[in-house]
Amino acid sequence: MAQEALVLSPQANASLLSGASTTVEIERGTPQRSTDELQETSLLIGLTSCPDGECSPASFLGLGQVLFNGVFDPQTDPNQPAKGMFQDFLVTIPSDFPQGEAILTIFHVIMDGPPGGTLIPLFDGTNIVVNIV
Repeated sequence: MAQEALVLSPQANASLLSGASTTVEIERGTPQRSTDELQETSLLIGLTSCPDGECSPASFLGLGQVLFNGVFDPQTDPNQPAKGMFQDFLVTIPSDFPQGEAILTIFHVIMDGPPGGTLIPLFDGTNIVVNIV
């Protein structure tokens, strides 16, 4: 894997209010090789309810209800350079989303290849359990 997207916020098991906006902060992981060959393209953020109480991020496959689908363009904060490259996404938890445990999923797309050469898509995903209240 060339690099991964990490969820900085919300933290696992955080409570999110249905019908309210929340910030999802995503950090671009440290590239394992030259960033000249890696192009950030997009990020999807999804939310899936766990109605049966079976909320296991390790075994979950899928995106659920899409809260964000767009460009991922992480930047550094000059006031916090040690923080690394990140981007904040303001998403709204649907007001009719079931209360209880849910899985917040991040799906990250990167294009890999030398400048002017053939690009190969790379994908990574991560998820955390949150509580919808």
